[in-house]
Amino acid sequence: MVFELTIVVLTIGALALIQLPEMSPELKLPRYSRVTRLVLATGIAGILSIPTFLYLTGNEAFAASIREFFASLVQATNSAISSAQSETLTIAAEPIQTDSLLQFIGMVMRRTYLFYFFLILTFSWWLGTVIGARSMGRKPGLTRIVEFKLPDRFVWPLIASLALVVLNRIVAVEPLEILAWNALLIFAFLYGISGLGIIRFLSRKLKVRPGVRWLFAIGIIILALTPRIGIAVFILIPGLGVSEVWLKYRREERSNV
Repeated sequence: MVFELTIVVLTIGALALIQLPEMSPELKLPRYSRVTRLVLATGIAGILSIPTFLYLTGNEAFAASIREFFASLVQATNSAISSAQSETLTIAAEPIQTDSLLQFIGMVMRRTYLFYFFLILTFSWWLGTVIGARSMGRKPGLTRIVEFKLPDRFVWPLIASLALVVLNRIVAVEPLEILAWNALLIFAFLYGISGLGIIRFLSRKLKVRPGVRWLFAIGIIILALTPRIGIAVFILIPGLGVSEVWLKYRREERSNV
């Protein structure tokens, strides 16, 4: 409950921070782009959530309850696997270990916490903007995907986070590695949207028929969900977005991100 309350409070505070230049023009705050504000708000929320993480990781009752929950889950899963193997007479698989599962889940949570918070924050901001605009009879004024472009400076934190992730494979830099993974996922996601915008722009420029566009989009989704090939899709589409730093595919399009 402490963790959920922290997420709610941080989300509300981050949304207020994003809209602060518009809500309080008398403060004369720098009017950064919305994407920049979303990234900055996510970083500030991550810093403010550190005390909660330290409290939860140091709380023995919390750790014991988490371990008990996953221990019962692992026991049920191992029992189901053993029953299935005895019925099919297949070679017995190694049972899942509670400690290994907890270690893996902890690693995934540390590496993706800010990324998922960024997704929640972005969706909340988008939904609030749409509902608020429609309630006043206005257009949301959101940037379409075909026009979505990132400032060129965003490539540097992407490169830095990728470099730290690779460096961690050689030398353990755990605190920085956690930050690097989260930053890498956030910026890869943003460049992925930019890559999709490039694809849509080029398809319109080449006058590809709407039906063919839909088939192409469905094909990308299928490939993204395919093992191994999906990894290539998740690399190539953000890579296409990054390449626009040097190859200006949409020169006639004005960036209003």
